[in-house]
Amino acid sequence: MISEKLLQRVWSRAEDLNDCKIWKGQVKSGAPIFSTLAKHGLSSDVAKAMYQVKKGSIPDGMTIAHSCKNRLCINVNHIELIPVPTSDDRFLSKIDKTPGLGTGDCWDWLGCCFSDGYSAFVPEHGKTVRAHRYSYELFVGAIPEGMVILHFCDRPTCVNPKHLSIGTGFDNMQDMVKKVRGMQGERCHLSKLTKADVIRIKKFLKEGVMTQVAIASMFKVTPTIISSIKKGKIWKHID
Repeated sequence: MISEKLLQRVWSRAEDLNDCKIWKGQVKSGAPIFSTLAKHGLSSDVAKAMYQVKKGSIPDGMTIAHSCKNRLCINVNHIELIPVPTSDDRFLSKIDKTPGLGTGDCWDWLGCCFSDGYSAFVPEHGKTVRAHRYSYELFVGAIPEGMVILHFCDRPTCVNPKHLSIGTGFDNMQDMVKKVRGMQGERCHLSKLTKADVIRIKKFLKEGVMTQVAIASMFKVTPTIISSIKKGKIWKHID
């Protein structure tokens, strides 16, 4: 299945680290890759290929896991078979449930986020969805068509189902107005910006030397926030 010469090429790309053999070649999506292996009927994922060489084929519905917790390790003694994780398994693995997060026991999303700051999740064979909506459907139930999910904790990255509720778009707007009404700038608990930040942002906007997206990235807020500042919708009390 694989020649000794090719096997030597594989091991020459690995470095000993304690009892691990760490791959130093190409990496794709966190996995060690050697495309030449695919030409010999093996997986291009080096760890999977080494399992195939030493222990045989990987059954349908199964995948590999590393006992050393290092995905770049290709030591066969550290590789074992496990069932392929379901979408729910993957979803739960991306949650930080550290007590005391946010306004109290938020579940912070550790995966990717949309440009507006809300968490993003890709179910198996599905399109990207908002993780808080996935969480609601997983733990509570189906979301009726046309309805939105509200966060009472006001953390876009929170997916704790106890912090989520169903509402309409109007409910969402009313909730936002209720929480922000009467508060300005740093006194608003939703604000990530300080007065000094806003002064700098308005200076950048006036000079036109940076795009709104670049400014948003610099201050770790969404482009919508920068646009709202420029239009005078928020922080209008700051010149």
